[in-house]
Amino acid sequence: MDSAQLLARAERFALDSLAFYRKLPKTPEGQVPGVQFYKAATSAWSNYRASKRGRSRPEFISKLGIAVEEIDEAVGWLEFMDKGGIATDKPLLGEASELCAILTASLQTSRTNWEAERRAKHRSKNCARSSVVKFPDSSF
Repeated sequence: MDSAQLLARAERFALDSLAFYRKLPKTPEGQVPGVQFYKAATSAWSNYRASKRGRSRPEFISKLGIAVEEIDEAVGWLEFMDKGGIATDKPLLGEASELCAILTASLQTSRTNWEAERRAKHRSKNCARSSVVKFPDSSF
């Protein structure tokens, strides 16, 4: 799945989350966790969207990390509402869990690649410095 497909999937999840939220009981026990869930679900989508527009690799990784935190929070609120007998949507929970796994894997890959690039740059700088040969007592 490419990043455009993942973005569309995250947006679909956010819209499905809105539909789920609208069906929740209008009582405090339904609305308090419902609002928390809805905020996390939409934030996961918007932060993933923002990560694609990152000005640098660290900014991309930072925004992607926030998206992972938010989708994980959305999973937690869905599980809480299910266990608390407030509302259940197994397909939505499944999608949230899958998105969490995908975004987490993407974050880990991005961090690993970034560290490898940084180490390679550091090594090449050190190699460039150490390739200068100095001859003591020479007329060069």
